[in-house]
Amino acid sequence: MKTGRLSDHWRYSARIPLDIYINKIINHTPYMVKVKNISSSGVYIHRLLEPATDKNKTKRVTLEMMLPGSDDLIWARGRVVRESIEHERGVVGEAIYFEKIRDKDRKLIENYVESTINS
Repeated sequence: MKTGRLSDHWRYSARIPLDIYINKIINHTPYMVKVKNISSSGVYIHRLLEPATDKNKTKRVTLEMMLPGSDDLIWARGRVVRESIEHERGVVGEAIYFEKIRDKDRKLIENYVESTINS
């Protein structure tokens, strides 16, 4: 698995909108979340149903996903770097930076983003 510092990748990777459901695993329990955009350095998701957490703790999560048109299961360990609340819709969004992800999985995401941009 590749690890990277936040300054190595964050906001330097191309992002695309994406509308899929993935698993966000917290303390060995999966919760379904909706991806709003993705890059090779992280995802922005909308939480659906999950318990409230202590905001003072560093929040690390595991993500399990499959990109559209792929049968490959991608696993990534990430850190919530930003949380936002859309008050009018009552939606909680989270920006999650990939701290640990296999090179193969990061490349799958890079290729998907690039092919979507170029199509």
